[in-house]
Amino acid sequence: SITRLPNEGYRRLAEAALAKAKAMLTLTPAKTAASKSLLPGSDGRPAPRRIETDEEEEPKPVDPLLVKLKEFFAFDGFRPGQREIIDVVLKGRSALAVMPTGSGKSLCYEFPSQLLDGATVVVSPLISLMRDQEARLHAKGITNAAYVNSSLPFDEARARLTSFREGKTKLIYVA
Repeated sequence: SITRLPNEGYRRLAEAALAKAKAMLTLTPAKTAASKSLLPGSDGRPAPRRIETDEEEEPKPVDPLLVKLKEFFAFDGFRPGQREIIDVVLKGRSALAVMPTGSGKSLCYEFPSQLLDGATVVVSPLISLMRDQEARLHAKGITNAAYVNSSLPFDEARARLTSFREGKTKLIYVA
């Protein structure tokens, strides 16, 4: 059960999402038996073997989103749930992502911020997390990200906000 959400509507939404995820992961004996019968060789016959030929296989179509993911973040693929959230954001729609710690939530706004026109503003009360995320992005060559919070000297905060206003900063973390 989810109890730490600010209101009843969010709690019910999160509980419904959690129930759906659990249902998708649950294997009943009937599903298990059916899936075993689909395995090669499960009917007593040997599994089919791949026949080698001189013909080249047709290349798989290249996913432009995966190409950009590799370019910006050096990742070969998305973690579970990330692709769906990112697709929604790239279509200009709102998204609510309830994901556990370490599941890659940050990528769900960092990656689209680099692909979309305009700026992305991330509001976070965690000053140390902002610093870490900015440093991680800068280490990956994504230098158009910055944070502004009370830990910065006034002149530094002003310079970062000016850069943001001028369109040089695409992703800004604020507290």
